[in-house]
Amino acid sequence: MDFADAYFQKHRISDSLSVPPSKELRCVVVLPSYREEHLFKAVGSLLMAHCSPGEVEIIVVLNSSERDPAEIREQTLQTKDQLLQFLQNTNTSGIPVHVVCCPDMPFREAGVGLARKIGMDIAAARLRSVNRPEGIIGSFDADAWCETNFFRELLSFFDQHPDAPGASVYFEHDLTGEGIRQEITESIIRYELHLRYFVRALRYAGHPHAFQTLGSSFAVRAGTYTAQGGMNKRKAGEDFYFLHKVIPLGNYGEINGTCIHLSPRPSDRVPFGTGAAVRKMLLTGELRWMTYHFDAFRDLSALFGRVPLLYSSSRETTREIYHNLPLPLTEFLTLAEFSEIMDECRTNSATEASFSKRFFRWFNVFRVIKFLNAAHETFYQKKEISEAVPDLMKYDGSRPSGQPLTAGELLFLFRTADRSGYTKVIP
Repeated sequence: MDFADAYFQKHRISDSLSVPPSKELRCVVVLPSYREEHLFKAVGSLLMAHCSPGEVEIIVVLNSSERDPAEIREQTLQTKDQLLQFLQNTNTSGIPVHVVCCPDMPFREAGVGLARKIGMDIAAARLRSVNRPEGIIGSFDADAWCETNFFRELLSFFDQHPDAPGASVYFEHDLTGEGIRQEITESIIRYELHLRYFVRALRYAGHPHAFQTLGSSFAVRAGTYTAQGGMNKRKAGEDFYFLHKVIPLGNYGEINGTCIHLSPRPSDRVPFGTGAAVRKMLLTGELRWMTYHFDAFRDLSALFGRVPLLYSSSRETTREIYHNLPLPLTEFLTLAEFSEIMDECRTNSATEASFSKRFFRWFNVFRVIKFLNAAHETFYQKKEISEAVPDLMKYDGSRPSGQPLTAGELLFLFRTADRSGYTKVIP
């Protein structure tokens, strides 16, 4: 039985492609595109990335909805012809590019989640056909571009980390490109700073699942993809929900030796995410981004730092730990729920490591966000991101000396630290 047989018995692929893959195929990058003006730049950058013959393929999924205006659906078809012409004229790399065109997606499901799923399902099927469960499915976006070492860094990471089910790839939003207005730059600085702040604050708190989860910049093994049920069909946030099924498997990593550059442009394609965030700031005229108060993460650190103690605790000690937690946490959790969950985790854990794994599967990032939202309804007020970041830097050892820094300077510091790799900070 092949590694993905059970998956494909349940999930039919809409397009299996007529050209068989190379027996050397190791990596397939999937790129969904909807009304995307930068598509050719994205594909072109992938074609310029170095790789050995036969190792890499690219799948572009052009898509629109059956309820989109006729001109948008026609544009999808025209883009297919234009892309095929572009590839005929420019693709000298030898990397196969497969164009899947879906101009009339069912309205209820149409969106980036379904488009990404179509491409990733095809990628999994092609890696299955060469019996490569360890093969890589990369997720990219049509408004991104990569550096020339992109494929080599992906392949090198997964070769060096055979137990890794997936990894997030380092990214940066373009701040100085042609046609980028100053207000867009200021907006994206704050939003990217928020993304980095959230992950760093969660790591400070001691949560092991703190990673970036952008659809434009991650990769998973084919066997992991199918075992976890494949990509979902969400119209937005599909990347976050999918990766938070993969990350808890353990050994998830970061690829920081290359960079995926992302467009900072505003967008109305999805209800939330980068494009929507920039659009919101531009529409309101307030170049501010409100984020979670750092004290809420300090509350979480008080709980997460006691996980080893909870493993060896009696029910009575568990009650004491609960009552000594910060008030926002005791208001969020009930003693009965907390005690019951801890009993269940201890009963089904032979070691402290397995207990910790069960604990963080319960208090996962979804529960973290629920807590943060609840805490900010009663105990805390959100802070502008450039004011929240210095609060974190006081505690994680990265506070610079001298005058207060601008949002752009803070982002530069976070980028530099993130590019150098993940170092766990003990609260």
